[in-house]
Amino acid sequence: MEEDEDEVDPSLLDKFTYAYLRRFGLGVLRMKPDEFGKTLVGDFLDAVAGYNEQRAEDFKTMISVIRTATYLSTVKKEDNLSMKQFWRLPWDDEGTGQPVSREMYEESMNKASEFFRRAGLI
Repeated sequence: MEEDEDEVDPSLLDKFTYAYLRRFGLGVLRMKPDEFGKTLVGDFLDAVAGYNEQRAEDFKTMISVIRTATYLSTVKKEDNLSMKQFWRLPWDDEGTGQPVSREMYEESMNKASEFFRRAGLI
C-alpha cells in the first residue's frame, strides 16, 4: 500500500510540540519571546530552513578545509593527483541550482501550513 504523501506520520508530531518549537525559536534562532509570538508559521519555517541550510554550508566548509589540509600534507606534486581525485566529496559536482517559482514556493508553504494545522499548532 502506497503512503499518501499528504498524510503526516503521527509519530513525527509527538516531537513538534509548541514548547519544542518555542525552544528552537528562542534558543537556536535567537528570537525574542515577543518576536516568536508574532511570527507567522511560514516565516518561522523559512527561518528554520535558512538555519538548516547555513548549518549544511558550515559543514561543507569544515570538511573542505579538512580535505585541503590532508591533501597538502600527504600528496606530493609528482603524484599528479588533484584534490578531487584524492578525496571526492558528495557536493563536488553540485550545480548552481535552479530558482524556485512562486507557484512552487506557494505549494510548499501550503503543505507546511497544513502540517501545522493537522498538528493542532495553528
